[in-house]
Amino acid sequence: MGFLNRFRELPNGNTELDGVLENLHHLLNAREGYSSVIRDYGLGQYYAQPDTIHAMRTLLREILDDIAKYEPRLKVASLETKGRDSGMQLHLELIGLVGGVRYLFKLRFDQIYNHFSVDSAHDISTMG
Repeated sequence: MGFLNRFRELPNGNTELDGVLENLHHLLNAREGYSSVIRDYGLGQYYAQPDTIHAMRTLLREILDDIAKYEPRLKVASLETKGRDSGMQLHLELIGLVGGVRYLFKLRFDQIYNHFSVDSAHDISTMG
């Protein structure tokens, strides 16, 4: 948790999952080379790709690499695109383990504003 976060009022139920959700939001919205003293923190390599297919593959790889490196509490099992909506938002589903519990994370990437939203995480450990 960052220094300034020590002084903010935390919502009830501040759990490990809450911390992972917050960190995912910060990590996915950070721009590589701009957001931190750590040069490779954040996303940005997908900008340089020549077409949509390569940009998408690069974006997914960057997400997986950054989570593995900067959010060790989340062990990713899968990351899939689920299409775009009429507002040019790309929908993604990430399945991973946090504290031994399997969760489905719903993510949205606004391609116009280059902004990620981490919409929710649902416990799917009891599902087949």
